[in-house]
Amino acid sequence: MKYYTYEVVDELISKMANAGYEIVQLNEGSLGSGDWVLIAPNDTMYNFVIREVALNEWSSGHTIRRCAKLSKKVKAEIDKIYESVA
Repeated sequence: MKYYTYEVVDELISKMANAGYEIVQLNEGSLGSGDWVLIAPNDTMYNFVIREVALNEWSSGHTIRRCAKLSKKVKAEIDKIYESVA
């Protein structure tokens, strides 16, 4: 599995925000950027799910998954975030 740095994640989030993606932070990071979902503005584009993974006590990496449709689990996490804000 490939792990990405927080700089790569922050750059992707910025790029996708400028492209019209909806940005949802699921969890704050401890050593990195945390968990994010980047929701595509239309069905012809990919969504991105970013997860922070602890590599050891001093560092973490991130996985980035590109998907055409969001899973029920991810949708439930997004709904939980929106409910806590409302």
